[in-house]
Amino acid sequence: MIKNHRRKASNFPASNGMEITAKSIEETEKLAADFTRQLEDSPTKQGAEIILLEGDLGSGKTAFTKALAKAFGVSDTVTSPTFILEKVYQIKSERFSRLIHIDAYRFENPGEANVLNLKLLFNDPANLIVIEWPERITELLPKDAHKISFAFVDESTRHIHFHPVRDRDRNKQ
Repeated sequence: MIKNHRRKASNFPASNGMEITAKSIEETEKLAADFTRQLEDSPTKQGAEIILLEGDLGSGKTAFTKALAKAFGVSDTVTSPTFILEKVYQIKSERFSRLIHIDAYRFENPGEANVLNLKLLFNDPANLIVIEWPERITELLPKDAHKISFAFVDESTRHIHFHPVRDRDRNKQ
């Protein structure tokens, strides 16, 4: 059962911040599906919607991304793009056309991420961008991104913290 420490309404207020303990992959999938609905229902921004996933190896970042992709109708196998850096999936959504999955783990400094042309990706409102290991490229990331932290509890349990979303002027990038 999903244990929610700060849920304030019947909808899914992740942009206001909340903490959840998911005790199975099925609960993580439900959580991702709920988050997907929130993204679909939120007002369209000038740029991409960006989700930053933080946590140790095995804490659930890629599992959450797989669940997001599944909720958006992706039938391809979703794996972490650690060695290729980025994978792009076409998604079924009225708001987004692409799910872009980026793994920044291999970047030793933020400048190495320029190979991905992040500014172009961030400025396209049709993009839903998920970034694993965002702490490797922090200074390149917009402040209004959704930040989700994952912590391993045991083999089937993960603690998931949705941080409040901060406002930001994208033109300052």
